This record gives sequence, structure tokens and C-alpha cells, in this order.
Amino acid sequence: MPEVLAGVDGCRGGWIAALGSPPSTCKIRFYASIEELLRDKKISIIVVDMPIGLACDGRRRCDRLARECLPPFRTASVFPSPARHVLTFRGYHSYHSANAWSEENLGRELPIQSYSLVPKIREIDRAIGPADQARLFESHPELAFHRLANPELAYRRLARGVSLASKKTPEGQAERQRLLLSAGLQGLESALDCLPRGAMPDDVLDAAMMLVVAARILSGRAERLPSLPERDERGLDMAMWV
Repeated sequence: MPEVLAGVDGCRGGWIAALGSPPSTCKIRFYASIEELLRDKKISIIVVDMPIGLACDGRRRCDRLARECLPPFRTASVFPSPARHVLTFRGYHSYHSANAWSEENLGRELPIQSYSLVPKIREIDRAIGPADQARLFESHPELAFHRLANPELAYRRLARGVSLASKKTPEGQAERQRLLLSAGLQGLESALDCLPRGAMPDDVLDAAMMLVVAARILSGRAERLPSLPERDERGLDMAMWV
């Protein structure tokens, strides 16, 4: 039997997973927690669109490398990862306290987009240790889609490639569907016609792209950013795979 792979994106109230093994028909499933997903031992590789491992100063080399691979007007899609201490702040209204801490201790503001990821990042951080990274990997859908759209370009030249329309637009979603179909992934139309609770169309497309990255990892064709390990204070590897 082919191995079961999962591409995962956070959504309102939980996590959206695209399950399958490209080229194949993917199935979309909602998980209430990352722990529930990790307990599914049938899944051999999980690729998630969420930072795994946090630097004390918030500067991860993989984030910088990912931005360097994207066209200038797409680099903002890679939000700066929060510093590890930011996980101690809770609730939307604590943003001002977290931002004040960042300004005082790191000398820079904490983007609100980065702070919005904190509950999901905290959930993953609590659920895993370094050993779990044998099957749990981080990626970024915009970078992965950009690579899929420019297969003729070497990694270091990706920023010069053809860019896609915003994933929030019908044009951008159609472009991403075509790319996923070209990668051998089937079943997206029916998945988008019947969205799981809390999911938006771009959540499903991002999860599907993470599934394609999982297949690249399984086949040994994925690239690791950075190529050498960079670990946080918990021993978690801070890397993106595309």
C-alpha cells in the first residue's frame, strides 16, 4: 500500500489536512487539534504551514531564505516568526504587551500578523519534541507554489520567476488548482465545493500544496532551507522544506 501523507494548514477552530500520496486523489479532513493529527499513526509524513522551532530573538534563517526566493512583492507573505518568549503572551488584547516586550528587548515591533499565529505555534510547540520531526516538517505554501510554477529555475534564482496572483482572488485560486493538478493531485474540485467547517478555499489549497511537498520529501526531491541544521533552545530544527 502507498504511504499516507498529510499536508496541513491551520484554520478557524482547528487544522485542515489534505491526505493522500500524490499522484492520487486527496481527501480533506478536519482535525480539532494538532495532537489528534499526530496520533494518526497511519500518516508517515506531515507537512504543516506553521513555524516549528523559534529563535530567542525571532530571527530564523529559514524565514530569511524563503523571502529571498520570492519576488519582492510576495516576500511579505512570509511573516517574521515570533521570538520564543512571545508564546507566553495570551489573547488578542495581549498584543500590545507582546509588542512592547519586543520593542524593549529586540529593538523592533512585532507584526500583528506574526502575533496572530501564536496560538497555533504554541499548540505545535507543546505537542512535539525533536524526535517528532522525523515525520513532522515545516513548509510555506507561497514558496512551494512559486517553486511549482517555475520548475525550470534553480532555487537561488526563484525570485526572478513568474509570480502568481493573490490566493484570495478567483484568478489566484484557479492558478493554484492548475498547478496542483499538474503535480498529479486529484479531487480538489469536490473538496472546494464542500469545505470542512472553519475552512476557506485558500486553506484547502495551501493544505494540498503541503501534501505535494510531503510527496517531495518522501521521494527525496525536496530542498531544505537552510541546508544545515539550525536548532532552537528546545532542540527543534528550524527549517522549511520545498
